Amino acid sequence: MEKVRRGEMNRNQQRALAANAVEVTIDAQGRINIDEKLRAYAGLSLDSKVIISGSFDRCEIWDPARHERMSEAGTEYCHLVSVDSDNSQT
Repeated sequence: MEKVRRGEMNRNQQRALAANAVEVTIDAQGRINIDEKLRAYAGLSLDSKVIISGSFDRCEIWDPARHERMSEAGTEYCHLVSVDSDNSQT
């Protein structure tokens, strides 16, 4: 949502994000019901184990294998940014 506020998402990206958004409630037992379409997109089944990851102002629900791949890619990106920053200072 921050990208939307800063104007970094074009209208088509905003529409795609909004089209997949759903409002959820927490039930009396503290559970969140994830829409079937979103479960399918995330590769989750009703009995899937998941990773709940904090991400600044939101929580993300991930399939553990997908989260691992994303984390590895993110770590590599951070390393590249750090190296680039170091090079730009010289």
